[in-house]
Amino acid sequence: MSEDLTNQEVERPTSRVLVVIGESASRSFVVRILESVLLDVDSASRYEEALEKLKPAYRPAALIIDPTIPRVDGVELIRKIHDERPDLLDRTIVIAEPGSPLAERIRRESSCRQIQRPVLRHELIEAVSECLREPQS
Repeated sequence: MSEDLTNQEVERPTSRVLVVIGESASRSFVVRILESVLLDVDSASRYEEALEKLKPAYRPAALIIDPTIPRVDGVELIRKIHDERPDLLDRTIVIAEPGSPLAERIRRESSCRQIQRPVLRHELIEAVSECLREPQS
């Protein structure tokens, strides 16, 4: 006997995630995965847009960055965000090509979590879950 899903209460999103990915299809893919687990997701396609969203009153539980945004050095982007919002340091997830010079540089110069490209649903969800367990200051 199957349940009528239209009569069930659906849990509303309680955790906000900011996704900063320049490429539209990749950004949409990541957003859809996160929304499928009932997270409240905001997105930005440009560095300036991300910084604008990251005003002090905006408190995402996690920040996901693809550091290959055109015309921006990915490590500089991460450094700038963390200079302005050090509270996000332990809740930042970077999407990077495994073994790439950029991934290695990020690993050396930051404490961000990394997940590899192509993004796998279970890895993304696990990384965000870890961020959600971090105490929010």
